[in-house]
Amino acid sequence: GELLELLGEIGVEARGIEIDDALVAAGRARGLEVARGTAADALLSEADSALGGIVLIQVIEHLSAQELLELVMLARDKLRPGGKLIMETVNPESLYVFAHAFYIDPTHSRPVHPLYLEFLCREAGFAIVETEWRSVPPEEDRLHEVDGLPALSDNISRLNRLLWSAGDYAVVATR
Repeated sequence: GELLELLGEIGVEARGIEIDDALVAAGRARGLEVARGTAADALLSEADSALGGIVLIQVIEHLSAQELLELVMLARDKLRPGGKLIMETVNPESLYVFAHAFYIDPTHSRPVHPLYLEFLCREAGFAIVETEWRSVPPEEDRLHEVDGLPALSDNISRLNRLLWSAGDYAVVATR
């Protein structure tokens, strides 16, 4: 509901889809337009080229490979030219994610690599596909470089990229 509230504050007409009954009720109690269902079901009810934007926050890691493919294709059909599909998910390039986020939710089926998601969007025919990195782990969790030892510092830097990369990423695909 937070995204719907923020969009409403800036005058953007938006509605939400949620599979969890309690979250649907909570959104409605805050005066938001929230329906129960899946993203695919909601999109199937829309006319082609009718939507200006589709936002999927922490959704795609719950889908099978086939469901993800079908959802990307469906989103392409439902967006008008210039419309945007935004998909945020956990970043499997960060080992930090697996220790602190991914397995906390037992309904996560698999992480989705950013290069694969970009590929799906390009193959679906999106004109522009960009990736944004989010949720950088705290600096105090990172390894610190050692002054005067460049080889060691280079290896520490490589470890930091592997272990503490951004926790989430979002692919922004424009039709």
